[in-house]
Amino acid sequence: MSDQELPAADQLDDDLEPLAKEVADAVISSEEHFGQLEPGADSDEDDAPPRDLAVVRRDAALARRLGDAVHDRIDQLAAIEETFEVDAYTWLADIPFELADHGQLDEAIDLCTALARSLASPSLVCDRAMLLVQAEREDEARQQIEDLRASFPDDLEVLDSVADVLMELGDDDEAEILSRRVREDATEDEIELRLSSTERLVELLRTRGEEDEANELESELDDLDRRVGEYLDAHAAGLPPRLDAPSEPVRRNGAKVGRNDACPCGSGKKFKKCCGQ
Repeated sequence: MSDQELPAADQLDDDLEPLAKEVADAVISSEEHFGQLEPGADSDEDDAPPRDLAVVRRDAALARRLGDAVHDRIDQLAAIEETFEVDAYTWLADIPFELADHGQLDEAIDLCTALARSLASPSLVCDRAMLLVQAEREDEARQQIEDLRASFPDDLEVLDSVADVLMELGDDDEAEILSRRVREDATEDEIELRLSSTERLVELLRTRGEEDEANELESELDDLDRRVGEYLDAHAAGLPPRLDAPSEPVRRNGAKVGRNDACPCGSGKKFKKCCGQ
């Protein structure tokens, strides 16, 4: 699995219901704190004040319990999401970074390691590598992403996340190679990958002063954003959404939607976990 396609479940197992309710309440509380539940709100998750460390640690303990409970039945994480209409995976994945934001890098890495193992998630392994970079444990981070590339050589989501880590490590040349591959190989339906890889390429090219290609790619970003806008408008209107190029230019009201922004449809999920999939 990668960021994060959860196996479908028929229904929530009875023994998980109490824990699932705790998790759902924690997810909703987190989303309310970061202002994700109001569609069209001007608030930005990245601008929201951090949650108290005690609250984050409480959620970290709950996340560990959840990971232990579903490690041999990963489909139950999807069942929790379906039953309570919450994005439990994104909540899980965000907690280590919240700990890191409080300066608790060792705790963050330890939690991310445990969750990656419990959920067999390469996405969380990429997150762990990013945390290792923050902790200045670069050799471990490099080994982590090398192992990932060997295990998932054709998984574009994994490769896209690895490119982010490579940029943090200062390996811009290899980050560019992977970004170009993801951008070229991503299908029309993989809009989030096309956006993220192109955004990264623009940043890399501008860093090197290659403005002509950067400007050309930035124009494509505007087109991708326009197409995402049409998709979101269709989704909100209950029409069949489509991400292929429209026959006529469509301009959407509102700001651009980034890969980690709250989805404008009002689901409470990040765009990349909702309409941007």
